Amino acid sequence: MSSSWTWWRLWTVPVCATLIVISVLRVTDFGRGAGGGGAGVRVDVHHHFCPPFYWEYLAEHRSGDGGLNYTHFDEKSSLRMMDRMGIAKSVLSLATPGVALPNVDQQTWRHMARAVNQYGAQVVKDHAGRFGLFASLTLPDVQGAVDEATYALDVLHADGFIVGANQILGQDSNEPLYELLNDRGSVVLIHPDLLPGSTDSSHSFEGLDVYNEMADFLLDTVHALNFMMITRVPQRFPNIKWITAHGGGFWPYSSSRFAYTIGPYLGMSPEKLTQIVSSFFYFDTAGLAGSVSIQALTDFVQPGHVLFGSDWPFVGIELLQTCISTWDSYHFSSNTRRSIYSAAAESLLSNKTYYSTKGVGSPPSDQPSLLLSH
Repeated sequence: MSSSWTWWRLWTVPVCATLIVISVLRVTDFGRGAGGGGAGVRVDVHHHFCPPFYWEYLAEHRSGDGGLNYTHFDEKSSLRMMDRMGIAKSVLSLATPGVALPNVDQQTWRHMARAVNQYGAQVVKDHAGRFGLFASLTLPDVQGAVDEATYALDVLHADGFIVGANQILGQDSNEPLYELLNDRGSVVLIHPDLLPGSTDSSHSFEGLDVYNEMADFLLDTVHALNFMMITRVPQRFPNIKWITAHGGGFWPYSSSRFAYTIGPYLGMSPEKLTQIVSSFFYFDTAGLAGSVSIQALTDFVQPGHVLFGSDWPFVGIELLQTCISTWDSYHFSSNTRRSIYSAAAESLLSNKTYYSTKGVGSPPSDQPSLLLSH
């Protein structure tokens, strides 16, 4: 008996110790944000889907796609990518141009938004814990957007909404929607599209969409941010949590230019305006693959306001791997990396309010008090 016990101890103790060390190393590796499959550590707030019927809707009513290569959505492909890239959960959103095509009537917009959102909600239900949903709206049809937002929150329990950047521009009539979203404390992803007046096929060079995809998409987001600041959207609707796609376009990198122009118009210092933008808006990492871009964004944005975004499936697996590897290797603290990859998004998405707060007081706001001053 004694010799058997000695033999068991000599062999099993080292094996158990080895397994424990391997487990600790794996957890530590994931904690640092290392790319890889298995149980993911990232939350992806910028992950597109395209129902088959929406693809047919585009093919029928829109001559081009603004440089985007639309494909039918396959959640299994998304899940394979997520497992490979270490993504625990992805929030689905319909990509540009959304449902409100210019040559289609508003009633069709409403039917398409409802169908798209129900499709997305079913994907979320079928894969519990792996997907969320940013529902589509019908802007510039404001009443349709209000009705669909209410349905998406109360029935589908959507995590938030996706809105086109140029659907924000010049749209003072959006206020009824903003009032609802503010009342519910909603999350809204601002996603760019073609600039107003441009065409899908303009300015291409040897297969490259030189203006639209490479530059104007980013400019569309910048226009939206500037318009929102000029019209005091943060001050008037402080409970809406806005996520700007692709690192905010190039707003963070030209912030001083905008601040010194817009600040005096609003009667505030450039420093105060910059502080509002950097602490009120959230910025996703979709498409940011270089250390220069990463430093510019993280130097500008307040802690907790940078969120991981993949831009799947349009980025492709190779570019996505490059983006993740660059963020993995950047000199962040473990807490900052955890915030960017998951913690900030988890906090943001956990504050969903499916009921109206009117009559019972406004929900607590984590926005800085300076937003309430002029």
